[in-house]
Amino acid sequence: MRRYAAYCGLYCGACMGMILTERAEGDQTTGHLEDVDNDSFCPGCDSPGMAECEFIQCNKEHGTESCAFCPELPCSKLILFMDEYEHHKGVLDNLKRIKEIGMENWVTEQKKYWSCHTCGSRTQWYQKVCTSCNTPL
Repeated sequence: MRRYAAYCGLYCGACMGMILTERAEGDQTTGHLEDVDNDSFCPGCDSPGMAECEFIQCNKEHGTESCAFCPELPCSKLILFMDEYEHHKGVLDNLKRIKEIGMENWVTEQKKYWSCHTCGSRTQWYQKVCTSCNTPL
């Protein structure tokens, strides 16, 4: 569950970095990923390589499992983060939803939301058309 729920409120299941990591883990030859920059891969918040993330460090200092449960929500770090990329804009709403229904239920909701409503294939941020059935998203 943590793999798909970033501390900051992003749903990592719709992130190409996570998708690439999962493909590489499932196919050790990774021949179909040869042209992808290694910086594109992301194994999730709990991997050792992510220990320097400001949100992970802050949550550890506060003793919280997500910014959703931080007494300082929304903090200045989160507000700046929300302005960085289009897919960051929804993190505050995501965090409020996590606090309301719990992380496990939120991940279940997000998996459904980030799936093609026609064929059920996984979709990702910025995707306009399902790559499996060509349905507009």
